[in-house]
Amino acid sequence: MNSTLRKYLIVALTTLAAAVCLPLTTRRTEVGHPPVRLRCVIDLKGEPVRGLTVGMNKIILREFADDHGLDVEFITPADSANYLDSLREETVDLLVMFRADSLHRDGFLSTLPYRDSTVWVVRDDRGDAVRRLNAWISAMESSGGLRKIGRTYLRRVGSSLTSISPYDDLVKKNAGEMGWDWRLLSAMIYHESKFINESYSDRGAVGLMQIHSELYSVDTLLDPAVNISIGTKYLTYLSEFFAEHGADSLERLKFALAAYNAGEGNILKCIRTAEELDVDPTRWDNIVGIMPEVPGFSGKQTIAYVREVLATYEEYSEVYPR
Repeated sequence: MNSTLRKYLIVALTTLAAAVCLPLTTRRTEVGHPPVRLRCVIDLKGEPVRGLTVGMNKIILREFADDHGLDVEFITPADSANYLDSLREETVDLLVMFRADSLHRDGFLSTLPYRDSTVWVVRDDRGDAVRRLNAWISAMESSGGLRKIGRTYLRRVGSSLTSISPYDDLVKKNAGEMGWDWRLLSAMIYHESKFINESYSDRGAVGLMQIHSELYSVDTLLDPAVNISIGTKYLTYLSEFFAEHGADSLERLKFALAAYNAGEGNILKCIRTAEELDVDPTRWDNIVGIMPEVPGFSGKQTIAYVREVLATYEEYSEVYPR
């Protein structure tokens, strides 16, 4: 591990110690006492067998334990268990959840999403510590530290990985029909649903590619083959629709991804605003720059979506063959 990355990680783990177990940093110095145990649950229901997100969180938490003389205990989650209750009862110190699963939970606080999907959840009496941890997450995202950790981990385990998701065959078939790299489509599906087929959003989106259910029954959209087929047909339409707007193939891809996330109307609004401001509208970075001027559309979530999908695609490309 290079010195810069280790510096960021040490800062992170020190902050995490304050966030989940404030007494631990003092108790570990008492002579004759065994290491304090940090009890963690990584409860990512639906995570594919390859367990990349699970493994990533384990690495960070193990580094935390090593730097603070702690024993980390990973409690294997059971489908029937409610680990929010365990956190409330203080039989668990830290809970790792998908961002969507952590929303609207009374009595708990969640950090900013780790790489736009995973959060650490603690009891709501840890507000000051969560604010410090959020500052660290923001700094790590800005510096690229989290991405470096992710790539290091993927390279380490790459030889043991055989698939991205249980839906590889369907993804390859549909990606081939639309002329996409299957790893790119996989990256997009990951950020839509984390490969959880039964995913639902507050806005009525369903399934792997989060298709809205106005025109289809929920049962239909929960068929992975149907869901991916509908999603890729819409992506093909968006790619063709924005073909004249992007300066090159990569720019056109960014516009299509953004429109899939935010709707083509919002992206067209951004393009028109750029033209009005005499800004080149064929470059996605230029669109990002003028989004604060677009009425009724902040675009922050869409900007993060495009960035994260492409970054995950790069990671998949380093590990999985085309």
